[in-house]
Amino acid sequence: MATSASPSPETSCVVTTQNFLVLNISIRGLQKGLSDHGKIISEVQSVMRASSIPSPRNISVATMFTIMKGSPIAK
Repeated sequence: MATSASPSPETSCVVTTQNFLVLNISIRGLQKGLSDHGKIISEVQSVMRASSIPSPRNISVATMFTIMKGSPIAK
């Protein structure tokens, strides 16, 4: 005997979180005009090129670090 369907799950907040990280732009202080999403760091890029199997995880870790710190990384 089959069971009845479960009620639909609640709406996920993942979309809201992703939009916040991409669309949130600093408008005050030293970070005026800088966006919160990160860019690949030249040191990370050189290591990825030297690696026989480059992994996109290296990019996302650097990106998460810059977002969590909330300040630009010196180049």
